[in-house]
Amino acid sequence: MKSAAAERTPDDALIVAEAFTRAIEERDAAALAALYTDEALVWHSHDQQLQPKDDAVERARLWFLSLDEVSVRVVSRSRTELGFVQEHLVTTRMRGASQQGSTKPICLVATVRGGRISRLNEYISV
Repeated sequence: MKSAAAERTPDDALIVAEAFTRAIEERDAAALAALYTDEALVWHSHDQQLQPKDDAVERARLWFLSLDEVSVRVVSRSRTELGFVQEHLVTTRMRGASQQGSTKPICLVATVRGGRISRLNEYISV
């Protein structure tokens, strides 16, 4: 028989994953910032850069400003021993554009500690 602690997701990682997805769709940089620990690091596959929280949130904020719309369709989401893995498709419409842009597949591998993301590896198909 599993204990209640064993059945609980690590630091409610799936709740954090859902909140992260919602923040992206709502283009809410402040909500993203609140989901990261102060010392969080974010790595992007497309540029091989590792960013501290503040830089990653600023990058997201600038991206949000360039968009009128963001749609995220979660393909899969699983908890891991340290957090979660999420595969999703992101479709955007650039500010002032009449049509939606392309849809990009993205995979997130997150470490969650204390209900917040301490490390996020973002794999983007460009």
